Amino acid sequence: GWLALVQGLGGWPAVAGLAAATCAGLWLGVSPPAALDAVWPTDPALTSVDPLGGYDLAMLGG
Repeated sequence: GWLALVQGLGGWPAVAGLAAATCAGLWLGVSPPAALDAVWPTDPALTSVDPLGGYDLAMLGG
């Protein structure tokens, strides 16, 4: 059960680190600080990716 999962991940300290990283990622994703705009591009042309573009080419034989 849960104990085996926690032990497989490296114990409670590792699970606590994963939980903290998850919370920080969620926080930055939902409400990013203004200083992040200088580091991370916000242009949709730069940040949008077509995940099926290569798949379509493979299915067409190209």
